[in-house]
Amino acid sequence: MRTTEDYRLSIYQDYGQFGEKEHIHLVRNKKTGQICVKKIVDYTQQDVLEFRQRTSNQFFPKLYEIIQAGEKLIIVEEYINGVTLEEYMMGEPLSEETAANLAKQVCQALCELHHFKPMIVYRDLKTENIMVTAEGTIKLIDFNISRSFHEGKKRDTVLLGTAEYAAPEQFGYFQTDNRTDIYAFGILFNYMLTGKYPIDGITEGKYGRLIQKCIELEPSKRYQSVEQIMKELGWDSKNTEQKRSWTIPGFRSNTNWKKVVAVLGYISIISIGMDMDYIQSDGEPYPMLIQWINRIMITIAQLAAVLFCCDYKGISNGFKPYQSRFFIVRLISYVATWFAFICISVILSNFIEVILT
Repeated sequence: MRTTEDYRLSIYQDYGQFGEKEHIHLVRNKKTGQICVKKIVDYTQQDVLEFRQRTSNQFFPKLYEIIQAGEKLIIVEEYINGVTLEEYMMGEPLSEETAANLAKQVCQALCELHHFKPMIVYRDLKTENIMVTAEGTIKLIDFNISRSFHEGKKRDTVLLGTAEYAAPEQFGYFQTDNRTDIYAFGILFNYMLTGKYPIDGITEGKYGRLIQKCIELEPSKRYQSVEQIMKELGWDSKNTEQKRSWTIPGFRSNTNWKKVVAVLGYISIISIGMDMDYIQSDGEPYPMLIQWINRIMITIAQLAAVLFCCDYKGISNGFKPYQSRFFIVRLISYVATWFAFICISVILSNFIEVILT
């Protein structure tokens, strides 16, 4: 007899092993066509999986399925279209501006983990576990050794971590906590700025002192929270998510060329929309008031279409056609969105015209 778990798994077509790890496979949802990643994880990941189910934070892959399979769990999560931070660096240090922007995003992700109840300690922060999307947004992947913090416990049961990034407590001296991730953050930030680990040299730039405090061997001498680091980086952690969420498309990744393209795009949309003339069926132009109403409505419609297509403030989150692996499907979806907004604006303009006349 077919179980519910079997049915849920049958929805996904397996394309085989993804990367070098046998427990990770690339799959496709047969119903939606969406490409996903399937992983086998241990039951000890329950707290971490609960966190991932409950969060909608943009810095983590979406979790679609948790399926029981004997003594293991099978999860299906979002496929991230991007490159690892290691690949993004291309063997060269990043500029201070780019490194700081990525570091701030890492801090935001860690804040979300550390404020969950119970606290989640990531424990494996490194360039290979950070994806950078085309929009310049980071995503933390591979939660396999993440764990929840338990008050009063002296040390971790299993000692895990990547040697270059692991804090001393990951080798059995103390229980790992949020300061363990802060240690790894210091290693990571230095690597972004110099291409080296601190043992080979700490950056001489303005972030040198920050990194040195992050990587103190004794946890009590490090920053005691990620919020403290964020203040050093110039962000108020209480308002970080709010500030970022209001940033318009083109400016969210803090990439200069994208800002230039966005500015030119917005200027073009406004110029074209506000310069259009509207002619009545008898060949005569509409009265000036109606002209300006039409111009404003068309301009707003085009700007709204851009915001919707770029998922501004999560407005189109979960809209399946935008997530298709086929470019033509995504392109048709964007064009259809633009057309739909234009139609809505025309209907509203006609309605206003009837009221005014």
